[in-house]
Parts: sequence; structure tokens; C-alpha cells
Amino acid sequence: MVNALMAGNNSENSLNEIVRDNRSGSTELSLKVADFYSRCSSCNGDFMKDAMGRIGSAHSGMGLVRNTNRIMFSAWENDPHSLVEESEKLKLQIKTLSEKAVKNSPDILPDGVSVATISNSSAVRNALVLNRKKIARVYVLESRPGLEGQSMAEELDRNGIDTVLMVDAAVQKASQLAGIAICGSDSVLSDYSLVHKVGTYPLFMSMRKENRKTYSLSISLKFEAEFDGGSYPSFAVHDPREIVQGNLEALNLYFDITPPTLITAYVTDRGIHLPRSD
Repeated sequence: MVNALMAGNNSENSLNEIVRDNRSGSTELSLKVADFYSRCSSCNGDFMKDAMGRIGSAHSGMGLVRNTNRIMFSAWENDPHSLVEESEKLKLQIKTLSEKAVKNSPDILPDGVSVATISNSSAVRNALVLNRKKIARVYVLESRPGLEGQSMAEELDRNGIDTVLMVDAAVQKASQLAGIAICGSDSVLSDYSLVHKVGTYPLFMSMRKENRKTYSLSISLKFEAEFDGGSYPSFAVHDPREIVQGNLEALNLYFDITPPTLITAYVTDRGIHLPRSD
């Protein structure tokens, strides 16, 4: 009985950490979700249904999290005792697909290029580190409200890449300084619209106005064929206290949707995809 209670408490704590996590990217969060399910073979049905709903609501803009949540919940329904095996299988798949996408990144990076990016995508970070000899400088938009871009800039700097951190409002200046923009992805929709951290849309719009190329690194598990840019579910509105003090009303959104006309190409585990010609 004591061990069962401890297991239940650990599962609840893990769930709360996932729900409250507003700093991790979709890949890291998805790995945490898979780990959470792997510890739930003895969890009851009410808890699991509640957990699936809470994870989905907390991370409504992340297709990979949604797909991981769905796959693992289905595995729990089919056979709770398979969760450890299914979790390890899915985590390996995510890591393998991400590595393949990163390996395709040299095709879009000419020698001596300067790059603009936003937030802290693990795929973008790994691609930039892989290609650091090609890169002259990286301009990182800090990414409100969590300032994840600071972590990205610090990591790139530690890897010997000349890096400049910029406030999100300086998006026009970033697009004038950088030769290309590369961001990650949280979802890629059926019409090749891109769901990513808020600020991606203005960055790509400004880059295209400067006749710069714009890319998103993604994996096939982030594609959501059931949605397009007009039908995607509404994004969660987060705690206004993250950006304001007092009682001032604030609309605190974490994501935006970039139309395919502003995206030069997607770099994925399956190669380079040109959204406007598919």
C-alpha cells in the first residue's frame, strides 16, 4: 500500500511538472510525457483521463506533445504493462527523427551565413552547432515571456558561435542583419502553416520583406494533417502575471501561426520540403 501511494504521488508530481513547464521545447516536453506514461502502469482510469486532458490543454500549441500524449494514452488503454516498452520505443523514434532532420541542415546553410532565430529549439541549436564553421553570427530573439532565447544564446556562445541576443521587438533589425532565418516547429499543419513560438510570424514576415530565406526544422511526428491554419484549435491564454504586474488585463500567448507563403522550406527527417510547391 505504501509503495502504491508513493508511485501515485510520483505520477502526480511528474504530471504537475509537465503541466507547469513553460520553458522546455516540444521535443523535450514530449520526452517528459513519454517518461510520465512509463510510470503509470498501475494508475487508475480517472487519473489517466485527467492527465491526458491536462497535458493537452497546457500545451495546446505543440503537435509533438499532442501526438505523444495520444500515442501513449492509447498504449495505456491497450495494455498498461506495455508502457515502459512503448515509451522507450517512442523516445527513440523522436530522437532518431530529430537527428535525421539536423543532418539535413547543411543543405540550407551557405558558408559565412548570418542566422536569425527565436526561442530555444533543440533542433535549431543542434543544427547550428553542427554547422558552426559555416556560420558568421547568430542573432537570437529572446522570446517572451519566458526568455528561452537567452538559454539558446548562452549555449551557442559556449559552443564557440558568435552570438547576439536581441529583444523580440527588434525583429526588423534582426532581419536586416541576418541572411536567413531558421526556427524550430511545434506543429506543421496540412496546408504547411507553421505553429511555433509567438514572434515567429513577424520574424518570417520581416525576413521575406528583406528578400531573405526562411526555414523551419521539423520532424514527421510534428505534422498534424487534421488541422490547417484556419482550423487549428485556439491557443491557451497564460497567466498575465508573467508579463504584467497589478490588475492590468493582458493577453499572454505562447504561439502564433505562420502561413506557408512566408516559409521558404521545411528541413525534416524526410528531406527538404517546399510548402508553396507541394
